[in-house]
Amino acid sequence: MVIVTESPHPNLPDVPWPDCVPTLTDGVVVLRAHRESDAPRIVEQCIDAASMEFLPLPRPYALADAQEYLETVRTGWSQPWGRRAWVVTDAGDSFLGTVNLHDRSPLRAEIGFGLHPDGRGRGLMSRAVRLLAQRAFDEGVAVLRWRAVAGNWASRRVAQACGFGMPVTVAAGALDHAGHPRDEWHATLRAGEPMLPTQPRPPVLETPTLRLRPFGPDDGPSDAVDEPDLQALRFTPAGAVPTRAAFPDWLAEREARYAGGGALWWCLAERHTDRAVGMVVLFGMGPLEGRFQGELGYWVYPSQRGRGHVAEALPAVRDLAFASCADGGLGLLRLHATVDAENLPSLAVLTRLGMREWGRSHASWARIDGSLADGVHLELLSSWPLLPLRDARARGATGSAAGQPTGSRRRGRT
Repeated sequence: MVIVTESPHPNLPDVPWPDCVPTLTDGVVVLRAHRESDAPRIVEQCIDAASMEFLPLPRPYALADAQEYLETVRTGWSQPWGRRAWVVTDAGDSFLGTVNLHDRSPLRAEIGFGLHPDGRGRGLMSRAVRLLAQRAFDEGVAVLRWRAVAGNWASRRVAQACGFGMPVTVAAGALDHAGHPRDEWHATLRAGEPMLPTQPRPPVLETPTLRLRPFGPDDGPSDAVDEPDLQALRFTPAGAVPTRAAFPDWLAEREARYAGGGALWWCLAERHTDRAVGMVVLFGMGPLEGRFQGELGYWVYPSQRGRGHVAEALPAVRDLAFASCADGGLGLLRLHATVDAENLPSLAVLTRLGMREWGRSHASWARIDGSLADGVHLELLSSWPLLPLRDARARGATGSAAGQPTGSRRRGRT
């Protein structure tokens, strides 16, 4: 619920600032007018490394810059279609960031936001954006725009949590503080659309040593040893296993690919360190209505081979897939996979999961050396007896067939 505590004369340009600024709250986050006393906290926010990385701020940023910013806030509120900016705070009333509407017109506006380090990680900005978006829509705005420098995952996560669609990348859409062009993400939210996450989030699954969770921006290869090697390149489609340099684009591309909801994909992470060790994906499920099958795929970083990670993770995904929707599962009836015929470790893991070979496609896998390999097709039906989960974990822990670099991927579909 949105609670609006209006100022005596909200939005009237002839009423002096800050009296023209309405106070907005949802009961947790509070949007209030800026104050001169906020200047030191504004400086703290703007000299933070994350702010400096993605905003074209003066270098160095000093108290005079914060005071100049406050003057632009005052000026914006004095103009009929000027920028409308609020302080983001909570019950403590301390400055925790800013949120604003700019480039305003009767039917369109752009939303911008930034948080002080003290306000991060608490979900405050998602609340603030929803609060301000609802006010904009109530005032007749038909569409809100959001944009951020490509790579600003904190801003992107907020936008996605508030219902903004999958971003498009605009090449050289922004300039940094020195005037250098940078790519930019753009997305929109229209009046009447739900202000909820736009992407299906996979449920977090836990096994004795692993946590299957969504990927984050820090889950790429940790060092050179985890860059794709010849073994990974041989058994996975091009680009399936990310490099360190390409990981941000790899993550963005997969988010876009799976945004339609026909797939769930997990980062495999060690439970005790949260370090990313690989990936599992269940894809090709199609629309929710009428869904009955899915395809398995997976890989682990080269340094993590032989540790049984995939053999331990797959039974948890299998059980989720076959559990009824009423019990929190996906209600699937069939899982299938396709593997290079010479990828014996992967075939062993899938066989151990309970899958059975049903056919082969000859010369259907193109390798990096130009040779062709057969593809082995396997399937598992929910009506078949399944290997108990504890047995799969125990055998996978031996490392005899787990930790392989590839999963069940058709060439070019990862």
